[in-house]
Amino acid sequence: MRRLLPRRRGAALQSAGSRGRSGTCRADSVRRIAGFPVLQLRRQRFLRETAGQRPWRVRELHAVPQSRRGAGGRGRDGRGEGLSLPRRAESRKRPRGGLPASQHPQGGTPVIVCIGAFDGYHRGHFSLFRQAREMAARAHTEWNVVTFSPHPRYVLGGLKARLFTREDTAFLRRNFDIPEPLEIPFTREFASTEPRLFLDELRARLDVTGIVVGREFRFGRERSGDGEFLLRYCAEHGLELALMPQLVMDDGIVVSSTRIRDMVQAGNVDQAAELLGYPWFLFSRVVSGDRRGRAMGYPTANMLPDEKKLTPGEGVYAGAMWHGGCWRPAAISVGRNPTFLVQGSLRIETHVIGFHGDLYGRRPLLAFLKRLRLMTRFSGRMSLMKQLALDCEETQRVFGVSQPLLKVFHCLPSFD
Repeated sequence: MRRLLPRRRGAALQSAGSRGRSGTCRADSVRRIAGFPVLQLRRQRFLRETAGQRPWRVRELHAVPQSRRGAGGRGRDGRGEGLSLPRRAESRKRPRGGLPASQHPQGGTPVIVCIGAFDGYHRGHFSLFRQAREMAARAHTEWNVVTFSPHPRYVLGGLKARLFTREDTAFLRRNFDIPEPLEIPFTREFASTEPRLFLDELRARLDVTGIVVGREFRFGRERSGDGEFLLRYCAEHGLELALMPQLVMDDGIVVSSTRIRDMVQAGNVDQAAELLGYPWFLFSRVVSGDRRGRAMGYPTANMLPDEKKLTPGEGVYAGAMWHGGCWRPAAISVGRNPTFLVQGSLRIETHVIGFHGDLYGRRPLLAFLKRLRLMTRFSGRMSLMKQLALDCEETQRVFGVSQPLLKVFHCLPSFD
């Protein structure tokens, strides 16, 4: 089974990953820690206690262990949950944010900022947000997210389709109570900005009192804005800093958007859900199709793939559609319909089991739970219908054991 690391000492976190015979994730309940989802699963060992691991405090740029009462979890390098740079006593005499009073934003509220290029949100991001929220609570202030638009990999190359669209991300923010982010336009010219200048300008706009980033985060000219730079900068300006390690699964898999993207493209949506903390999903408008499914007794909602969004690997999936105020089991076909078309375009066709209403023109939420099989060309209509019956039966079984995972989505009524 997989366990997520790191863990904060004393936090009742438990991981997702117990499987039934089919490999489907089976959960007992969904808990929420600081507003973010944590799945508690059957036959699953709890996260390891790492009381011996201590966070580190930077004092004049030399790392020394903090007191035992601040024990934290274990990161990829086993050195504690994060690096913390508290404001030194002498720095508190400076104007807030380290700027002269004349340059400080008028009426600005002190804020802890979480900086990153977020393609949607996964468990690793949630750990950053929890840290920012906890720091803000201790300081009796607010926290916010600073990100870049478009995603830097769009501009610099390497990213053709996003894991989540802007619509998806807005839904996730509402669902997990994530603040509206400050989006900074990202261009090649901006990519060459010196890291110090970027932070100076950010602090000119916001009353930044603390920064939370992933330990692997890099920004600025030639990616020179790394953890060491942030330690020096925050020490100079009296800012609190948390450098958070990447989350690592028990089998060594690092939680990252790139890995999740690869899993979805390969059709391994159940594995992607373990790293995301919720099922991969899409919103798509339902359009009219060839009506072949209706003639066979399996009417389908034909959904147009979004060119800007990742498309899962071809195959038949067990999924769920949110419509009419409830989740409904859905057998999903992603492919080119090889039984009827020699060279067809990619289609997403969804049979909502037990539903007989009209979905044309709507944009329902469709969650992908598990791939059942690859696309197959059948010899005739009868053999296809027999397989569709088996697909629907397996879809209902997967849907039944996936209810706790679907309950992570709780902000749903407006998406009928």
